[in-house]
Amino acid sequence: MTNEEVGTDAVTDYLLVSSSSADYVGHLFGPSSLEMEDDLLWLNRTISKLLALVEKKVGLVNVHDLSLALQEALRRRSADTRAEGERSRLQTLSPREREVLTHVITGKLNKQIAADLEISGSRNRR
Repeated sequence: MTNEEVGTDAVTDYLLVSSSSADYVGHLFGPSSLEMEDDLLWLNRTISKLLALVEKKVGLVNVHDLSLALQEALRRRSADTRAEGERSRLQTLSPREREVLTHVITGKLNKQIAADLEISGSRNRR
């Protein structure tokens, strides 16, 4: 931050911080491992030191909605993970199950779906 002269003029500065260590450690040792716990503690301390430096250099009051940006990033990551899981589950459906699902999504009743797909009443009740 010092070498880049962050916060020394009226122009907004952009500071991007990225860490892949949790991803690497999580895949290598598992999300509940001691190694992962150690990595997250290290990351927490490192972020705390960075925020202390930012506060000293420019004041946290000048940092634009940092916590909101972090929350949004976590929300998007969670949504991406859910979507990937849903795509994986859809891949396990048979063609017939997908056909039924397309009717369910449109809000049709079971009787309507059975009629549209020419499924007999006895088969439909299983």
